[in-house]
Amino acid sequence: MGRRDPAEIYVIVGLGNPGRRYARTRHNAGFLAVDFLAKRWGVRLWRRRFGAAYGKKTVAAREVFLVQPHTYMNLSGTSVAPWVGDLGLDLDHLLVICDDLNLPAGAVRLRTQGSAGGHKGLQSLIEELGADKYPRLRVGIGSPPAGEDAADYVLAPLGRADDEQFQKTLARAADAAESWFRRGAAATMAAFNQ
Repeated sequence: MGRRDPAEIYVIVGLGNPGRRYARTRHNAGFLAVDFLAKRWGVRLWRRRFGAAYGKKTVAAREVFLVQPHTYMNLSGTSVAPWVGDLGLDLDHLLVICDDLNLPAGAVRLRTQGSAGGHKGLQSLIEELGADKYPRLRVGIGSPPAGEDAADYVLAPLGRADDEQFQKTLARAADAAESWFRRGAAATMAAFNQ
């Protein structure tokens, strides 16, 4: 990869699990939001590097990488940390998109730092990066119904009715990711956080 000024490079990472079994699940909200953005920008995620599928596009003289780690959710950091190191990336230029059980379905929330909040993918990133000061966009998937196990809920394929609402949420997440890249974190939080 040719060297560019790190100030001109941005990386948007969608967390999820690879494979058909997980493709249309709530836990893959990060993967699916990146897919949504890739389609919008005409980017194919066919290249492989550091255990991830990725594509890139130059937008407004900035190079934007769209990345989906294929290390499985709980080891996401082992893929993302090499991207950060190789590109000399400032963590302010890294956006991580993931699902969140604690946000109502349909909500999205951007934060510039913070704990993993029980999310194993974010915890892996914190451990591998040695920092929690990177932007993360949480996609609300709501809590499981009473009596349903959280793991079963996030990994179950979406039904037709849920999928329609989920697609709207993914579009909103892609809008927020694009806003973060173009307008910055503060403007995006003001526009999208509920």
